[in-house]
Amino acid sequence: MSYRYIPELDYYFRSYWLSRGEITIDNINIPIVDSENQDLPTGSFLQLLFSQTFDSTSYTYLFSETEIADLSKPLEERFKVSGSTTEVYMSTSSSSGENIFSLEDDDLTLLSKLSSYRIGITPSISNINYNNLSTNLSKLIYIYLDLILNQNYSVLNDSSVISDDDNALESLFELYVINESYKAMKNWTNLIDANLLELRLVHEVKTITSTIEAAKAVSLDEVVYDYNLDVYHNGEKLVQDTDYIVAIDSTSGDSTAVVTWVVWENKEANIVEDDVLVIEYYTKVTSTDVGTNVYVDNVEFQGGG
Repeated sequence: MSYRYIPELDYYFRSYWLSRGEITIDNINIPIVDSENQDLPTGSFLQLLFSQTFDSTSYTYLFSETEIADLSKPLEERFKVSGSTTEVYMSTSSSSGENIFSLEDDDLTLLSKLSSYRIGITPSISNINYNNLSTNLSKLIYIYLDLILNQNYSVLNDSSVISDDDNALESLFELYVINESYKAMKNWTNLIDANLLELRLVHEVKTITSTIEAAKAVSLDEVVYDYNLDVYHNGEKLVQDTDYIVAIDSTSGDSTAVVTWVVWENKEANIVEDDVLVIEYYTKVTSTDVGTNVYVDNVEFQGGG
């Protein structure tokens, strides 16, 4: 029996799930990988799909076959005793690579939109008709972006599964979308000073300048209204109160603000010029953000204090 193995798919999904997985899942085996001494390429569309901190301005989607000996020793030995013929593929920037995931134009269009979002540029999906998308993967990316950018979860109200049971990539990415949707939606409302506030997720990317490095602090573009703040330094998640603290900006003029600064002075984080911080947090939805979307069923929008 022949088996095709793509280490990056296992690695990036497992890395994501260990750091951000919250929902309970049944009948899905989270990949077990050995990342030590395993030199995986970076910048592939698989990393783009599963990494909140993908920071490349481009991505690769072609793959080339490589030797099992290129894997870590434990993985190499595991495949040698498995009794199956294993073909190992790694992503490549070479034009001679294969489109082994059979990505189509709709997939590439939505991946480009997702790439913009990852690096801190807000993409528009208003010109894309979900019903006209031709692949399951492009539909799943659209659902994710529509939820994060527009707080629209109408498609998620359908209990039907979008991914093909026989397609590992689709199944794992659908799990990603469901988990990220749960994380976003559970924090869409917050009760502060007797006001029901609707909140939206902010994905902010900060490249450290010499001024920021010297100050050992960075201000956020939006006022924060919830402690569910995630900070990633060059792709690694930092630990609040150990690596950094959050601080209230006394000049914000908003008594309900939780924090508007991330500060690492006298903390363990070693953040220097040209490093990248990715910060995800929730800010208050304003009346101009609401549009026609209903954020909380049967509850009218309230701007708060």
